[in-house]
Amino acid sequence: MKKLSSVITTAVFILAANVATAAQVSLTTISGIWSAGQLTNNQSPTGVGTSDINWGTSWQGNPLSGYSFDAALAPSVLVQDQPFDFGLFTHKNFPILGSTLSWARLDLTFDLMVDGVLRPLSASYLFTHVETPNVGGGNCCNDRVNFDTLASAYDSVNIDGLEFTFKLDGFLDELGKPVSFFSTEENKNNTAHLVGRFTTLNDVPPVSPVPLPASAVLLGAALLGLRAAGLRRKA
Repeated sequence: MKKLSSVITTAVFILAANVATAAQVSLTTISGIWSAGQLTNNQSPTGVGTSDINWGTSWQGNPLSGYSFDAALAPSVLVQDQPFDFGLFTHKNFPILGSTLSWARLDLTFDLMVDGVLRPLSASYLFTHVETPNVGGGNCCNDRVNFDTLASAYDSVNIDGLEFTFKLDGFLDELGKPVSFFSTEENKNNTAHLVGRFTTLNDVPPVSPVPLPASAVLLGAALLGLRAAGLRRKA
């Protein structure tokens, strides 16, 4: 089983033309794990702490259902507010028995070098899961994965007086646009790229109190803890 999805490369950082900077910044590593999750029976999926989680009991020899994340190569040039690929999200959507997923949290780490000093930035993103009965025809049985855009937590780094972070925009759809949901077909591995941007905190909406699934009560406290830790680590 994959313990951690990470890819090492180097990216040159370019701020927007109207922002002057003398800092030397590069992105070397993107890595990710599923740090938490909850099933409809209040248990955790298997594989928490790795890049691959699973749930359910196999039915008629089918694979288990699950999520996986494979980190992308960092862009060769990291441009402020220019979307780039964070990694490949896979929903393994197969008929199963037993409990299904309610939500899962993906933690990403972006290793930045700022003027020769390693400055890893962490971000936490929440995905909720809608499981459908496997009856009917056509696309009746598609499951749905939702990215909760208001339930994120993130670190930031100060570069020349501005606070920067990595913002996840969502799943890349067929038109090349980021969207907040992913409709997945039964009996197959469904993949979508997660895309985001390196941006200033001024361009990232603050985390707001929003209704979460009843099964995610404890997750809110974890997100607030990560946000507080990020504030303490800011330069």
